[in-house]
Order: sequence, then structure tokens, then C-alpha cells
Amino acid sequence: VFHLGDLSYAIGFAARWEHFAWQIQTIASSVPYLVSDGNHEGPTDDSYGECGVPFLRRFVGGERPATALRTYYSVTYGLVHLVVLSTEFDPVWQSAAQLRWLEQDLASLDRSKIPWVVLGGHRPLYISDTHADRVAMSNILKRVLEPLLEKYRVTLTLWGHVHNYERTCPVLRSHCLPNGGPISVLVGTGGKLTTPQTFTRIVPPWSVRRHSFVGFAHVRATAE
Repeated sequence: VFHLGDLSYAIGFAARWEHFAWQIQTIASSVPYLVSDGNHEGPTDDSYGECGVPFLRRFVGGERPATALRTYYSVTYGLVHLVVLSTEFDPVWQSAAQLRWLEQDLASLDRSKIPWVVLGGHRPLYISDTHADRVAMSNILKRVLEPLLEKYRVTLTLWGHVHNYERTCPVLRSHCLPNGGPISVLVGTGGKLTTPQTFTRIVPPWSVRRHSFVGFAHVRATAE
């Protein structure tokens, strides 16, 4: 399970973290439960004073931690290598250290053994959204991350933050790629109220599917 930030929406109420842990315990005690930091866990006012303390005390990063806080890390499960980025405690667009680590991590992979590379974090790479600040942030992420996505042939990217679902074509620099490329999927429909009203009226050419139904993404990787 990969939970893309904004985990419990406790926003300062400790009991909500306990209730959230009770809700996920059956799953989290039987399969790896991986998380990224969200703005409602982070060091800003969006966490209502939590400043990451409940989040960082409850969740530990993967097998290849990059920092003492473990807010970005990577793991390999069978045919899939998953890279989890930090967009809150050490935002990837501001962190030279995180970008260096990311490139080293991607460069170290033997793609003959690990054909699928999945990268994810909280704030989305592609959204057709009416919020100018969200779109501006997605453009910053494109500028920072897409050269590495292209260079290391990343397969799939997964994101949260916006409470809708949106999947792209294989895409780079907002252009669909006829010969394949990274697909970006916004999966922000996992519990909080969805926000269909924030979709733009015009659907961009790179947006293949978008909706506001509550749900989650199920991704299956095979050798083919």
C-alpha cells in the first residue's frame, strides 16, 4: 500500500491519529504500508501545529533511506522499484540533496531485473485544476523532475493532494508521447471529500481520464 500523504487529517487532534491507526491496522500489519509526507503532516500551518511530530513518530521510511527524517526513500519489491519523494519537509524542488539522491538511486537500477520504476509524492505533477497555485507548483515539479523521468525511463508517477482522480497519456513537457513514456496518475480520492468543482472546464490533451468518485488505484506489474 502506498498512501500519498495527508494520512489522517488529524490537524492537531491526537485522538484522530489513534483512530486512523486502528482503521488501517488490519492492512498495515499484513502488507508493507508506505507513506509520503503531505501538507497536513508537514511543517506549515496546514498541520495545525503538528509540524510532523505524529507522522514522523509513527512511520518509518523504506530500505534505502536518504535522510534521518526518512521523508524520502526507495524500496524494491520484485519487479517494481518505488521511489517516494518529499514535497513538504524537504521539498524536492528546493532540495539539491534530494535531487542528487534521486538521480543516484535511479542510476543504480538494473532495468533488466527491475523493469518497472514508480515514483510518487504528495503534490501532483499533472493536474487540470482551477487553482493557480497548484498549477504553478505542478509546473515547477515538471521542470525539476521530468529530465530525470525521461533520462531514467520512469514508468509511472503517483500523486495526491488534490481530491480527484486524473490519469495522463504517456507524457513529458505536457505533450503525449506516441512511443511511450511516464504516465502520471493523481489519486486523491481515498477518503476526504472529493472536489469535482476544481476541474478545469476544458480537458487538456494529455488528460486521458478524470473523475471525482471515491476510490483508490490498484496497480499490477508483470514481467511483460
